[in-house]
Amino acid sequence: MAFQIVFAAIALAILTSGVAERIKLSSFIVFGLLWTTLVYDPLAYWAWGDGWVGSMGALDFAGGTVVHISSGFGALALSFVIGKRIGFGKYSMEPENITTTLLGGALLWFGWFAFNAGNALAANAFVVTLISASSGALTWMGASWIKGKSSSLGMNSGAIAGLVAITPACGFVGPLAAIIIGGSAGILCYGTLLFCIYKKFDESLDA
Repeated sequence: MAFQIVFAAIALAILTSGVAERIKLSSFIVFGLLWTTLVYDPLAYWAWGDGWVGSMGALDFAGGTVVHISSGFGALALSFVIGKRIGFGKYSMEPENITTTLLGGALLWFGWFAFNAGNALAANAFVVTLISASSGALTWMGASWIKGKSSSLGMNSGAIAGLVAITPACGFVGPLAAIIIGGSAGILCYGTLLFCIYKKFDESLDA
């Protein structure tokens, strides 16, 4: 139960991507209670609690479907409903401190080992998590290099893309598949970022 509470908390934290700097804390608390109860809890039960998705053969080892897809689309929907931040598109909204951002990414990467491998104390899940994150970081860097704008911040995003992509599969695949999964995630997520910029979606943390 305690382990599952953390999954729910992480999903809600990802949702802040769609409302950062645009919503009061009290409003987000109310929304969070409703969203976790009405959206997250049923999804978790469907996938992990012998629910209908799990009974059809869906595999989600550590939350890729339940946590990341639900919170990612939730953040996108919230960004549409709440609207853009004041000054979005007019002023640069880069992170204030790149060093702190990279440190946060490193801590997230480290914590992901518990997120994935800790789900069943699986050594293989630990290894493929590391490989997929590395692959995602490298392919994001390569894709952005082609565009002429490679950066440490982009590699950070690529690593997180690799972490997210391997999460539902980390208990079922080996290192080679992890390279492919993480690499594909890095490229696809970079392309999606460019699309969101083109469409002027203000989903501030790119969840």
